[in-house]
Amino acid sequence: MDVGRPALLSRLAALVLAAGPLAACKGGTALTGYENPNAPPGPADAGVLSAYWRAVFTPGETAAALALLGSDARYMLQRNDWWFTDAQGNRDSPVYASHPLKHSGSAYAHATGLTGAGQTVVVVDAGFRPTHEAIAGQIAATIGAPPEDSHGTAVASVVAGASGGMIGIAPGAALALGGYGSFGALTAATDHADAAGAVAQNNSWGFGGAAVTPDAFASILGSGAGADYYGALAAYTRRGPGEKGGVVVFAVSNNESADRADLMAALPFLAPELEAGWIAAANAVPTMAGENVTAASLISAPCLEAARWCLLADGTWTAASAASDTSYDLVTGSSFAAPQVSGALALLAEAFPALDPQDLRVRLLASAQDGFFTPDATVELAEGFSKGYSHTYGMGFLDIRAALLPIGPTTMATAGGARVATDDIRLTAGSTMGDAVTKALGPIDIAVTDSLGAGFVMPGAALAGRTAPLPLAETLRAEALSADLGRRRTRPAAGEAAAFAAYPGRTLDFAAPEGGIHGSLLLPTAGSYGLAIGRTLDAGDARLDIGLRLAHDGGQVFGLGGAAGSEIAGLTFGLGRDSGAGFLALTAETGLARIAAPGGVTRAGEVRYDSLGLALGGRGVLARGDRLTLGLALPVAVRAGRARMTLPVALSAAPGGAPAAETREIAFGLAPEARQIDLSLDYQLPLGRGAELLLGLRHAENFGNQAGLADTAGVLALQLAF
Repeated sequence: MDVGRPALLSRLAALVLAAGPLAACKGGTALTGYENPNAPPGPADAGVLSAYWRAVFTPGETAAALALLGSDARYMLQRNDWWFTDAQGNRDSPVYASHPLKHSGSAYAHATGLTGAGQTVVVVDAGFRPTHEAIAGQIAATIGAPPEDSHGTAVASVVAGASGGMIGIAPGAALALGGYGSFGALTAATDHADAAGAVAQNNSWGFGGAAVTPDAFASILGSGAGADYYGALAAYTRRGPGEKGGVVVFAVSNNESADRADLMAALPFLAPELEAGWIAAANAVPTMAGENVTAASLISAPCLEAARWCLLADGTWTAASAASDTSYDLVTGSSFAAPQVSGALALLAEAFPALDPQDLRVRLLASAQDGFFTPDATVELAEGFSKGYSHTYGMGFLDIRAALLPIGPTTMATAGGARVATDDIRLTAGSTMGDAVTKALGPIDIAVTDSLGAGFVMPGAALAGRTAPLPLAETLRAEALSADLGRRRTRPAAGEAAAFAAYPGRTLDFAAPEGGIHGSLLLPTAGSYGLAIGRTLDAGDARLDIGLRLAHDGGQVFGLGGAAGSEIAGLTFGLGRDSGAGFLALTAETGLARIAAPGGVTRAGEVRYDSLGLALGGRGVLARGDRLTLGLALPVAVRAGRARMTLPVALSAAPGGAPAAETREIAFGLAPEARQIDLSLDYQLPLGRGAELLLGLRHAENFGNQAGLADTAGVLALQLAF
């Protein structure tokens, strides 16, 4: 079919295809009796180690994923608007917008090179066309002699399809194909999964009419060949010494009005020892906002008794059919949601080779999108990590992208072996440091572990935030509100250093009546406060200004993120020459800041800082008594200083994918590579007794001491004195 063309599905035909020969629909409407009385499996070990994976998807990987979804014909094949029709061909459902390769997040995995390579998925189904182009190259084994059938061919292509026109969830995974024509065939397929170390066994079928009741269990699995099959399932999912423990995936019923889950999808409800190795899959079409699921239209039975191990996926696919080796049909049903979960397990197994399949199951359940429903209950999936689930929507919507990212808060190892929260050692560099910390830590890969014990490589730059510098508009506004504009316009050019321009909050300027002594008080704001005082010495038309500045910084200017802030002491110098009509002023400041060391920083100590300014102007330029000033300045910035951190540095993985990390002390400079440069134009005009007008313009290059950033602002102020 054409990509994107609306598709019609006969409701009866779609459900028959999705259910398979051994399944049937059931009636009923009341959702009662689905609470699980059994204790869940013990939570997964939060300290499980794994291969390192990405802490974030890079912009390039994100762009590659979007390109696959938007321009690759194999991915666009799965983008379909469709609806159900009744027996007369009339539409009797909403129009659904399906795109399972997008909705599952699998395109992000593919964009990073993950294909499920090295992993085996056993598919148990009605039959297969093993010569079909989408699966012929993926078949590693055939168990018994399953017949030819479109249903199994379609399911297998969703797991690992790979052809010029179609791609499945894990196109690099190996397939082992087995039938369900008898209990003997089911047992053989399950034994094969156990012996082959398959990451998943996919089952898109069910015992028709068999709900999860003790009677159904006893009748079907309680004795004889049925009991042998149950024993094989128990052996495959058993985890212990020498046993990784596989994951069995079962599709739920396609009966949207079901009031009891299928026996096999909900089997752990009656046999709780199986739960750690079980996932049920339901069919739904999500409503997306960016990468987030905001709603889901369920097109199968609810999760019901299987809720604690149930995932939703978009089970509408253009999948391989048995009509020919190159034929494809549009199908929908939970049958095609289940193989997405099985394929997802293969992708995660490749990404996290040190995690066992049941650890990967926990990752899928924990990362499933659940923001579109109110949980009915919660379950502890890993030590310290609990998640809510719904009896309708289970654990949420499958999200492979999220499963590849850290789940929950991350931690990292200290030199002594203890683990600390990554958030506790993040640095927030003050504006005087610009991007120095980010650039220094950027080339370093840090080893972190998420709440489920999976290891990731996090770029060191992720530990370094930056305090956004005050916008020039805020700075100009604060200066206009704080300054005595009349005094500033009429005073001789003394070369007084600008008081606390880099700090948040207002200042109060003061001066002795007889002149000579002047100062500024920085009012407490966001942990910052300070006092600047200076003395001006006259020598004819030249003036020399010497001052002292003492301040406490709450972190916005000199901080690294420590709650204690920084103590600052500096000397200010100014030299001015004023001829009356024109003036020239030079200002400078140099000083020390003692920086408090936040968590993770072993040493910070003192940094040296400086600033420089030049002002040139005249009076009576446009009107009597006015003042025009042109300025060039290098605002305050760190000139020299270093800090040290002890970090677990990620090394290259050892053979076999084993992770490696080494605790190192990292030294880095705090001085920015690029200094901010300010250009300014101020015009002041007296408007009468006690009234002053100020027009100010300012432009900054390398704004915030960050190369390439710029800011421009202006201020118009009217000050009235009474």
